[in-house]
Amino acid sequence: MKYLIAMIWGIGTLLLAGCDNQSRHVEQLLRCNLAVEALGSPQAKKNFARNEVTVFTSQMQDITPDELLVLDSLAREELKSPSLTARNQLVRMVATWNSQACMDLHQQAAISGSQLQHLLGG
Repeated sequence: MKYLIAMIWGIGTLLLAGCDNQSRHVEQLLRCNLAVEALGSPQAKKNFARNEVTVFTSQMQDITPDELLVLDSLAREELKSPSLTARNQLVRMVATWNSQACMDLHQQAAISGSQLQHLLGG
């Protein structure tokens, strides 16, 4: 009996971890979208839109519209929270832009430290 309970608990944990992982991927995609919209060239936006469809479709299998709204809200809160200064918002946007997952979608170069300083006005 203990073995059965442990096995059921383990399977449930794996399933929940899979959902959590899927949610994290979708939230990451939504953050990347915000960064590309704020920082991207027309080519970056075009690349992102083309690549987003494939990734988004594969990650959306078990996410409900309500969950998507929550994830979008979390992504916006992380990058555009009114409690963040404009400088901190920009730094977070650049960090998102420079993430490998986002760069795979927009297919543009990372924003360098000197470019970030220029964006920050320094």
